[in-house]
Order: sequence, then structure tokens, then C-alpha cells
Amino acid sequence: MNIFSFFSIFVCFGSFLLFPFSTLAQEQKSVWNKPIHFSSNGAPIRETLTQFAESHHLGFLLDRQIDPEMPLVVEIPQATVSSVFAQIAEKYHLGFCEFETTAYIGSEESADFLRILVALRKQQFSKLPKEKNDVFLNPISFRVELLDTPKITLKRLCDKIGLDGTAFEKLPHDQLSAMHFPQESPNTILALLLIGFDEMYLISKNGDKLASVAIPKDQIMTREYAGSFYSFLQKNDLQKIFHKVTDVQIEAINEKQSSTKNKETVSGIRVKASLRELAKIERQIQKIAGESQKTLSQANDHLPQTINNEIVTNDAAARLKNKVFTAKVDAGLETVLQEYARQMQLNLTIDEKSFTVKNIRLDTRILVDLQKVTYTELFEKCLAPVGGKFRITGNDITVYVE
Repeated sequence: MNIFSFFSIFVCFGSFLLFPFSTLAQEQKSVWNKPIHFSSNGAPIRETLTQFAESHHLGFLLDRQIDPEMPLVVEIPQATVSSVFAQIAEKYHLGFCEFETTAYIGSEESADFLRILVALRKQQFSKLPKEKNDVFLNPISFRVELLDTPKITLKRLCDKIGLDGTAFEKLPHDQLSAMHFPQESPNTILALLLIGFDEMYLISKNGDKLASVAIPKDQIMTREYAGSFYSFLQKNDLQKIFHKVTDVQIEAINEKQSSTKNKETVSGIRVKASLRELAKIERQIQKIAGESQKTLSQANDHLPQTINNEIVTNDAAARLKNKVFTAKVDAGLETVLQEYARQMQLNLTIDEKSFTVKNIRLDTRILVDLQKVTYTELFEKCLAPVGGKFRITGNDITVYVE
């Protein structure tokens, strides 16, 4: 810690949403919620779940403290992709975290700390200038190469986002397994790569250098739950969430509203406790949220319109001619194309060579607000920012750049 000075780890964070209702997360829900049958008759857990995740265009990380050769014996006849990971974790008394495109399984304590550290950092970055925010929160595609060491991997990640990652030397000289983070924020990737060492990352005061430090599990922190998420907690009985937590201080957040003639009204709660205790609260919230998924999903008004499951018996022009789509798109180009092709039951082909020739990245972020557009207009609007073109033949769509 004497190499250079870092920001204080955590002091106070603003209102927190359990699920980041970004467009990227919304689009991935269709993958996580896909109905599936899963079985394993004793194959190694890491290899099996890595292949399972890849088959659904997701990433998977098994914590380094879990035996990767542990035989996985399970039969899950009816579940979602997300539920498969959750049920396996429960059966083996492990913890599970689901991020935008990555599943994590580790100890229950590690999962709790991982979840809360990612969320707290996200709230911290939301208060920074946009250019700093984007560095840590914009999704990227990143691969960990076979037999890479943590030091090499983290430096490569920092190089990719334009930061100095030379201060990770103290991490053990492990050899990592190959893995892919399809579209995940650097904030989440950093937390995932460090959680197995019981560490988190810190940022230099000028924001250009990263290093790691042991997770401050007993440090007192302050968190606020406000807005729509506070309403969710109220509806689900705050006492159920906080009654098992010790050494926690809770106070109301009051603000003046003109509609009440300047009288103060309660708009949320401020919770002060150690990170360890906040992690326990997080677990309770996750449990209740899992039982109230419908309530949480109603908090977002920008879910893209989906097409009912149907057998494709004719081409897109006939199937989609009367369909309209409304969506607020804020995600990487490839993710956008894959999701809408899936919704429209189209076979997507991306001419990657044409994009490379024009020096256009497939993870280029697409920002468009679409209101009741046709399927062809949807692809036109999403491809317009990069000058992309497409052609649809039958139920096949090819995307390219001229």
C-alpha cells in the first residue's frame, strides 16, 4: 500500500438496486430464464459447468478454493439456466452469483462478499465523471488464457481498459483455467478474478492505476436503500431482512417534497454496519428477491417486446410482418444482434472480417431508443451507428459492413 496512495476503500454509497436493470441485463434475462433439462453423472464440476455455460453463450467461474475435479452428480429435469446453477450450488452447500453474462460458484461467504462488492463499486462509479464511469462499467469481452497467472491476467485486463495494472505482483503465482467473460463490466471481472484470493481491487487517487487489498470484512460502511428498491423492501417486510443481523444501525432518509408543503417524508433507509453484516443482509435480500421475481421485473419499463415461442414454419417476412418492437437499447453490438435474432427466431451470421477491415469492434456500444418499429427498422437503427448492413433470406440474417 505504500507504492502510491489509494482512495479510501468505502465510505458511503448511494441508493442501491439489487438487479442492475440495464438493457444488457434485461436482454440476458431471456438466456438465464431459458427452460432446460440438465444432468451429470459424475463429470468434473468445472469442466461440466463451463461447457454448459458456453452452450448458452455465458461465462462460468468456479472459485479457486473449490476442487475443480469434484464429481457432479445431479439430475434436474425442469429448470431455467439460472436455476441449474443455483440448485447445484445449494446441493453442494456452495454460493451462487449471477451477473450479466457470467455465473459464479464458490463458498457461500465468498458469493456474499462478491455480490456486495460488485454492487457497491457500481454505486461508487455512478458518482464519477462519465469517462471514468464508462471505463469500469461498460461491458467488454475478455478471455483468461490457459495457464495464465493472476498477475498476467489482471495486467492484460488493465491494458485493455487503459489502466496501469502492474501493482498486482503480490498475488499467488497460480495458473488459471481458461475462461471467457462474454460481455461483462471490468468492475465485475476484476471482482470475480480477485474473490478467490479473498481480495478486492483499489484505485489510485488519480484513477489510472489498480492494485489489490484484502477484503475489509469488518470495516464499518454505510449504505442507502432508496427509491423503487426501498419500496420493494417495504413491501417484503424490512424486519424479515434485518432481524438476523447484529450490530447494525438503521435510520430513515428524509427529504422535503413540495407536494407535502415542505414537510419531510421518508424516502429510504440508511444502514450502517460492517461489510460482513451487510453481506448477511444481502443474502436475505437475494432470498426474498428470488421469491418475488415478478415484483422486481415490474420495476423496469423498457423490456424489449418478445415474440411468443412458436415453431418456425415460414420465413421472417411472413412471421414478423405484423410485429412491432419497443426497446431502449444500451449494449454491445454483438449482444444486441444475438438477442434480437433469437427473439425473432433468425439464424444470425456476422461477417466479422468485414467489421475488422473497417476497424469496427463488435462490442461497440449501441444506444438507441426504439418505439413501435418493425423488425427491419430495428436492425437498421441498431446497425446505423457503425454503418452496418444486413440481409434477410428466409429465416437467415447476415450482418456486414460495406
